Amino acid sequence: MSTGLPVRDQFPDIAALIDVLPVPALVRAAGTLVVQTNLAFRSHTGLSAGDDGLLAVHPDDRDAAAAHLAATGSAEAGEIRVRDRRGGYQRFLTAPAITAQSAGRPCAVLVL
Repeated sequence: MSTGLPVRDQFPDIAALIDVLPVPALVRAAGTLVVQTNLAFRSHTGLSAGDDGLLAVHPDDRDAAAAHLAATGSAEAGEIRVRDRRGGYQRFLTAPAITAQSAGRPCAVLVL
């Protein structure tokens, strides 16, 4: 169940961890609906810190990206298209989702 707070407010340790990654990344904590982003993702897309990262994913790829984040511990890589600041789409290969623990709850981190 979502608390209504952004992931970065609920899980500051995860937010700090992904913000230092030099590559775009998405994170979703168990029980939350909004997919948070790191600084590299926001720089590429122009999204703000509180925006849902899936808004920048191509509409045809959103379900696959959401499913990838839901399947924590998945060993599968994938490919998604992400909108850049100019409105064009760039293809990204996705690494398998990483499962992390924060405040006793699992989080899925998807690195592009």
